[in-house]
Amino acid sequence: MRYRIVLLCLFATLHTFTAMANVQYTKDVQLPKKELVSLEEIVCGKPHNLKAESIQGMKDLQTKAAFDSAFVQCQSHGEFEGKPMHYEAGCSFSRGKWLCNQEGLEIIVSANGKNVKMHPWGISPESAYQILAKISTYGTFQGITMDDAIGSSCYISPSKDEDTVELNCRSIITVSFFCPQPQLTNCPRVVYVSRPLI
Repeated sequence: MRYRIVLLCLFATLHTFTAMANVQYTKDVQLPKKELVSLEEIVCGKPHNLKAESIQGMKDLQTKAAFDSAFVQCQSHGEFEGKPMHYEAGCSFSRGKWLCNQEGLEIIVSANGKNVKMHPWGISPESAYQILAKISTYGTFQGITMDDAIGSSCYISPSKDEDTVELNCRSIITVSFFCPQPQLTNCPRVVYVSRPLI
């Protein structure tokens, strides 16, 4: 689960996959109009009756293909805590067809006075926001500040263990709701933070 979310986070924020698989992508690909129309319909039009706000084409620099993937964000369909919400999906092009991953949601929220792009996966936006807002006030964990660990974008999903939630932000953060001594620890409590990704 942790590594799947890392991959989604890197793809959605248009970083390279170099650290994970020696594959480098460029995000400066102009897609043909036909492909733009197709992607808009698959991700935004058919499921939500929305137009696309942005479609970013990408390609593997080691192949001769003109394009092989794209990231689609739909126009805002509402607000959460006074800020816009957007559906979004990463798509890959194979054998003349676009295959898009499970649609996600991006919500810009305020965490400890800073705007963060929050992506709840398998968890309600309200619950994801409560967790993110709470841990953003915790200061440091084993020498890593929560501000550095959170960064500007977080994917938040429940783990198989019902007591924990994972946040893939600038760092991977594991939060536990099991608090045997709540008077001594903040709850939900941070139990793991990786070194911040660059």
